[in-house]
Amino acid sequence: MFVGSCNGVLHGVDRQTGKVRWTYSATNDGDKPEFHGRPLVTSDVIVVGSDDRRPEGVGHVYAFDASNLKLMWKYRAGPGTMTDVLRFDRTVYVVTLTDELIALDLLPGPCSGRLAEAHQIRSSLSTRRRRSSATGSFSEA
Repeated sequence: MFVGSCNGVLHGVDRQTGKVRWTYSATNDGDKPEFHGRPLVTSDVIVVGSDDRRPEGVGHVYAFDASNLKLMWKYRAGPGTMTDVLRFDRTVYVVTLTDELIALDLLPGPCSGRLAEAHQIRSSLSTRRRRSSATGSFSEA
């Protein structure tokens, strides 16, 4: 079981004993990140988002290998995300604190030279105008 905290630490907890077996500190990636959304846990990967609500804050979406809990990739998501991570097929979705819907490849493809691909869809309150852009940045673990 994986539980995030407001102090920027993601905990892996043994369901039987309640003991913490693993931790990841997102404070290594910024000043004051927090974990609020529920992680997505599959047989291959654990995906979770962090946020930093300060104006200059930065949050990430992280993917950990489920077999060894090592960081596979992380995606800088502006000030971050407080939402649960949702999945459809090989794509995971989060909404950022700036109301952007981000779609990320769950696992890197065998032929892909990129770690993963992200698409941000900026939505407007106006129903007449809609803009979309492919932006964002990835960093390897």
